[in-house]
Amino acid sequence: MQTSRRALKSRTILRLAVGLCSCLASRCTDVQPPRSVRELELLLTAPTALELSQPDSRPVLMAERDRLFLVVQRPHSNQVLQSTDRGKSWTPLFTLAGDARTLYYDRSLGGFHAVWVDQGVPMHANVIRGTVTDESSIGKARPGKIENIVLNSNADGVVAVAWIDSSSGWPELFFSRSQDHGRTWSVPVRVGDFERPSGLFAPILHYQADSWWLIWPENRGQATLFDLYLSRSPDGRSWSRSLKVNDDSAQGWNWFPSCTGSENRLFVVFSDYRDRDSFRQPDENVYFSQVLMSDDRPGTNVRLNDGTRGYQTAARIAYDRVAGRLLSVWRDQRDHLSSDIYACFSDDEGRSWSVNQKLNANERPEFVRFPQLLPAPDGGFYIGWTQGSGGRMVFSVRKAEGVRVRKAPAARRTTETPLNEATRPSAECFPVQISDFESSDLQGWLPLSGNWVNNAGVLLGYGKSVSYVEWPGGELGDFVIEGKFRLNPLVHQDASILFRYRTQAGSPTSGLMLRNQFREGVWLVKSDSGFERWEVATQPLADAWFPFRQDTWYSFRLSVEGSHLDYEVNSHGMLSFDGLETPRKGKLGLSTGGSPVEFDDIKIYRLDKGR
Repeated sequence: MQTSRRALKSRTILRLAVGLCSCLASRCTDVQPPRSVRELELLLTAPTALELSQPDSRPVLMAERDRLFLVVQRPHSNQVLQSTDRGKSWTPLFTLAGDARTLYYDRSLGGFHAVWVDQGVPMHANVIRGTVTDESSIGKARPGKIENIVLNSNADGVVAVAWIDSSSGWPELFFSRSQDHGRTWSVPVRVGDFERPSGLFAPILHYQADSWWLIWPENRGQATLFDLYLSRSPDGRSWSRSLKVNDDSAQGWNWFPSCTGSENRLFVVFSDYRDRDSFRQPDENVYFSQVLMSDDRPGTNVRLNDGTRGYQTAARIAYDRVAGRLLSVWRDQRDHLSSDIYACFSDDEGRSWSVNQKLNANERPEFVRFPQLLPAPDGGFYIGWTQGSGGRMVFSVRKAEGVRVRKAPAARRTTETPLNEATRPSAECFPVQISDFESSDLQGWLPLSGNWVNNAGVLLGYGKSVSYVEWPGGELGDFVIEGKFRLNPLVHQDASILFRYRTQAGSPTSGLMLRNQFREGVWLVKSDSGFERWEVATQPLADAWFPFRQDTWYSFRLSVEGSHLDYEVNSHGMLSFDGLETPRKGKLGLSTGGSPVEFDDIKIYRLDKGR
């Protein structure tokens, strides 16, 4: 094939779909909130790294005077570690068995509060030096689903819990508190004044200015989907009328809130979809609002992240009372779909903000998750996150110790290149497989997992988890596969192509995958331990942002020759990559991420020499 053309390409070239929209590289938004930007940046310590023995663990960072605590959440246990050197080294304290959903350190208790659900009842216990004491129930058993339990305490040792209860047939938010470290609890009180919300999402609980504050996403109608609401109570028994925090009326999702406070203000950050990307589709950004304690009135919302491509989400905010500084951190897809950690800060209670600053450092794309943020007792902030791929995950911590005038940024190397025609089969190369699914069968495709059927002339795959179907023609090295796919209009995730892979017990265990992800774009990943645990088992190789939509047919063409790959969507170059070292040959298949996906008009060309 055209090897001279390939020699002109760089080692790794990521191509965005430049032909799909002339303004792909720039954000085109309906809303441009006023954000005054200051040319300052954080002074940070070098990142530390703690290797997590179970890569799918979720760490939660806590601070107490000169100590850091790390709660490593696992499916059926929580391990607690301690660091006295700013996260450079960690010592195990204890492991708590069982499904404790929340652990929270309370200085007045000298230990941790643990909350979980047992047969429809929220439960609480104190955990002191690994010993569980004072187990108690919070309220009475109700025959419904209880979820999203959150917990907090104040300086007087009063501990409070909030949760979502669906026993009535619709979700309701409840609150209860204890004045004796969880031994006894007040009668649960319903919070919120909307009679029957269509949906509630994870709330947050905060104590500030002698009052409890609850902030939660709520769906009060399909016109706006999820909006963000807040309510306050001085005693936990009577609550104020709920007020909307987001100041827009666009249809979207305002969720994943985080809050902190100064003496007279409450500060909130959250994920918001009011803006539109360059394809005029809803785009997730980080927004900021503040609430005056005197009148509970939320202020004007301000977007914190730059106008960049991809999602910005999972934001956290904290307040350093020593310096009077606000800091927000979040997951950011501007550079990689696998995300990085970005931050900005304010020294004037949110009136102006510093430039966006990347906090993690990695030479190649890795999955970056679970941003953590805490004010340090001696001033500054502790920032943490998980980072890794290919079965290895580490938890990193940095301390922000001050600020400085921003250094002139180095010129960024762009990943965009002029669009070249992708590798195509020559005129004498005939397809070895044509699947138009006009007959009622699967035309030879072999289901490996999930459900695969011929549905009115298209190949439909669905299942509770990742589902695979395999081309029966044996192993391929160099090939072209083309066709089209459509994501389900109601439940939509991804449509994937697996290639050069091996199977064990009927499931792909190693190889390569090209994944078309709803709203996000195209991923190219490699795995040596399967593809089900996406952010744990796979190694990202390259990606390209593109907002795939549901219920829309997209044509595709994947060309693989030697170590080189080209991928097109709707006849426009989406991704090009050099570096497919291993494996050089394997099986070919299609996959869905659990939601229904349709494939049609599949053609496969074998390009291997001497076939």
